[in-house]
Amino acid sequence: RRFDHDLWRDQAPADAAALEDVFSQDMYEAEAIRIISAHELSAPLFLYLAFQLVHSPIQVPKRFIDLYDALAYPFLGLRKVWGFVSALDESIGRIIGTIKTRLSMWNHTLLVFSADNGGPLETMTNYPLRGGKFSDLEGGVRSAAFVSGGFIPAVVRGSTSYGYTMLADWYVTFCHLAGLDP
Repeated sequence: RRFDHDLWRDQAPADAAALEDVFSQDMYEAEAIRIISAHELSAPLFLYLAFQLVHSPIQVPKRFIDLYDALAYPFLGLRKVWGFVSALDESIGRIIGTIKTRLSMWNHTLLVFSADNGGPLETMTNYPLRGGKFSDLEGGVRSAAFVSGGFIPAVVRGSTSYGYTMLADWYVTFCHLAGLDP
């Protein structure tokens, strides 16, 4: 058995030829939309989608870089990072749009969005926090997160929590919401 492929679909390597020149964001988005669209509404669905944006390599289609004026923002690396965020926002919007076309699915959806760490100081700023990726300072370990979806009780929608949490806390929360004992 060979392990020279870094992208697999189910139990076999993905078709590399079919993915030539495909932006990974588009590939993951298309697969998520396919799964959501084909899913039987009477069954629960857990979909974990770990977009690689915003991570190196710093590559994003030019149309996203062009959203930001080169004269006003001459540092190409920053425009690429902003382009990452725009691409991510666009994909998440289309995925949520797909879920919302299936109203009963959206009404039972708990959407969790979370970054894994602060940005690298070579290409980003985490101001006003000190530090960045690979740092134990707040700029390295503190990141954005939000929850959304029809599953969220109406009384807490749009509210902000300033409490501390970490990714490991989600496991127990998800088990509880699914009626499972962690």
